[in-house]
Amino acid sequence: MRRWRAVLVGAIAVVGAGRQGRASVIASDAFAYPTGSVAGQTGGTGWAGGWTTGQSAAFVVGPALGTSLGIGETGGALQVTGSGRVFRKLDLAAGSPAATAGLVASHTAMFFGTIDGIGVPGTTVWVGMIVSGGSANAGDETQYHLYDGARTDATSLALGDQNKDGEAVAMLRGGNVAQWGFERTCGHSACTAGTAAGYFATNPVVGFGGTHWSVTRFVFGATTTEITMWRDPAPGATDPADASALVLTPFGGGTAAQRIVVPAMFFDTIAPNASGNFNYVVDEIRIATTFAELGGGGTTVGNDAGAVDAGTVMADGGATADGGASDAALAAGDAAPNAETGAAHGCGCAASGGSSAGELVGGLSVLAIVLRRRRREPTRASISAAAED
Repeated sequence: MRRWRAVLVGAIAVVGAGRQGRASVIASDAFAYPTGSVAGQTGGTGWAGGWTTGQSAAFVVGPALGTSLGIGETGGALQVTGSGRVFRKLDLAAGSPAATAGLVASHTAMFFGTIDGIGVPGTTVWVGMIVSGGSANAGDETQYHLYDGARTDATSLALGDQNKDGEAVAMLRGGNVAQWGFERTCGHSACTAGTAAGYFATNPVVGFGGTHWSVTRFVFGATTTEITMWRDPAPGATDPADASALVLTPFGGGTAAQRIVVPAMFFDTIAPNASGNFNYVVDEIRIATTFAELGGGGTTVGNDAGAVDAGTVMADGGATADGGASDAALAAGDAAPNAETGAAHGCGCAASGGSSAGELVGGLSVLAIVLRRRRREPTRASISAAAED
């Protein structure tokens, strides 16, 4: 009986391998390009095309920042020397790193109809980049956006910093506040539940200036996304503690928190931008399924996708809860399928992060093969099988 239990555990491990758990870098760019405009450059990995902008002179490649942050910086850096936006779309096609990791879902975007995007309920994505400079003046934008669809035709690109259709979240912010933070925008991308909200670091104050490693964790649920920000966490195999995350206060006032719950979001494009020349520099853009991968620390087996540690969560609208209701709501959102997303594309996994029929058949096939071998070789030593969390 014990031998059959071991075999069954092994088969279950194979079936469960389709859930997010395989650490991987989804996309990265170290800006290892010749000096000059970044427009048209196609380096890095995990992208569907090159950098595109209507303000070529405002986004130029310069020397690397040469930091001691310890995340393995290479190549050059992107200098933002004027107002505008520069876009790069992620590769979400079948076989791409994002699709293979089970992150891609079809959904309805505000301006673009049915498109694919990262944001499958029950999955977690980390976004990291080195940022330097930026403006400490309220109203000056030095930030980056994640877009749920973006307009990159010539007419739209010419709009520069006003090319906003598809904005899902503005990270680092900079506009109207002088501290690090973010804004979930609902006027430019779909918010199926909740409303737009913005947050900035005030306790302690985290202002612009200097050179820092910006790290953000996105935990996707069916109706909500949890966003947590860090500045200069220690790179390595261990996730930074939630207690070390930036403490963020709502723009309109209210209780500060470290894990912020906003309306569910998807994204397929990243866009650094500024509203002028504020010595803003971006480098080492990395999007990954684990924190370790952001810092070049290699594959790790981290927390289960979608898991939420105990702690204070700021709900949209300013309500807070310690653990309790907000955590329960997130857990329910992560477990429930999103009727809007449908099946994930090209990854062989369900949109809710579960195992697909193909994975189930594959796992059962492994079980059948092992059982057949058992019948032919009854004296073989029992198989020991262990499933990793």
